[in-house]
Amino acid sequence: MKTVQDFIQHVEPHSFEKPLRVLGISAGNGVILYPLYKDSNFKILGNAEVRPNYYFRKMPVQWMLNFPESPFYPMLPPVKDVDVVIGNPKCGAYSNFGNFQERKDFSKMGMNEPSLANFIDGVNSLNPRIFMMENLVKINEGVNLEEAFPDYHLLQIIGSVSMFGNSQLTRTRLVLVGLRKGYERFEKDIVPFRVNSIMPTGELLADLPDNGHWVPSMEDLIQIYQGVKVSYQDAKQYWIDNPHRYQWFMPHPKKEGKILTAPGVYRLKEYDFPMTVRSGGKQFNPDFIEMSGRELARIQGVPDEFTLIEDLRKPAYSDTKNKVTVCSTPPMEIAEWFRQILTKLEVNGLFNSEPTKEEIKPKKVKKVKKTKRVKRNKKIKRVKRNKK
Repeated sequence: MKTVQDFIQHVEPHSFEKPLRVLGISAGNGVILYPLYKDSNFKILGNAEVRPNYYFRKMPVQWMLNFPESPFYPMLPPVKDVDVVIGNPKCGAYSNFGNFQERKDFSKMGMNEPSLANFIDGVNSLNPRIFMMENLVKINEGVNLEEAFPDYHLLQIIGSVSMFGNSQLTRTRLVLVGLRKGYERFEKDIVPFRVNSIMPTGELLADLPDNGHWVPSMEDLIQIYQGVKVSYQDAKQYWIDNPHRYQWFMPHPKKEGKILTAPGVYRLKEYDFPMTVRSGGKQFNPDFIEMSGRELARIQGVPDEFTLIEDLRKPAYSDTKNKVTVCSTPPMEIAEWFRQILTKLEVNGLFNSEPTKEEIKPKKVKKVKKTKRVKRNKKIKRVKRNKK
């Protein structure tokens, strides 16, 4: 499994005059900031996170393990001179799976989601030269992004995360990059590219480390869907008896409006590319065992050096926490891509140049020449009026 240093070695070395000041806002467990944290050209000022699921026993343990020198804020901090803002506000309610669970109406949601409102407020108040936000494409149905960021020229990169080098071909995302108005000339430098080669599930899950890789007892129970629990052994037997299936079929009769498969419950196959990981689902590995936090992290591109929570007193609880935080984060390939983009922009002068002040000249409206036919019709009408 590649580490962050493997990615960094692929980029031509370049030292900035001074480190860029980066603030995470609604940046979750910090995966989206980790490649920048490992690069001395960037200074992580901290992460302002309002979501409670990133706290373990009322403490941001996972953040503290991986970012010991950067603070974790429960609200927007009083920082100044921020060059870059990065975040991934909550997007579950905009997903098909989240919509199925909560029956959300996107058009009525707007900016009521606290982590999203936190991100928008932070960008508009701190006024960085550039920001990046990862979310679902359907956020456009609930939020007018142009109105949310009035001082920014927005670029929307939409598509499978495989365009950045992550192996989840089915995971479609919106990567929103905002350039402060006056710096639109740097738009040409912001293009998607792969920072890693995509791999099938078997290769991704090879040689797992101990940290974060907890294997449950086969006698323990797992809830497949509401009201239905089975043992891990029975779940394994289900997949063995149905080798060609990758979804869990529910045993109720086919009725109109009824779904036939358990939402978010599926099995990955060794030689196929992994499907989209979901924090609220149950994913099984090719060996028919529910995937651990570390396995899900591998699929998300998170390197093994990124420490996951391990509580030996409550291993199942800490593993569940890891799954939620790892699945909710953007793939790390997006973070590494943006690190390389920022390096390119710094070289090209984004952070040491002044904005352009181009006056928008009103366009001259050309008068449409009347054709002979139009003129002839007007003459005929005049003649008729005179006769009357």
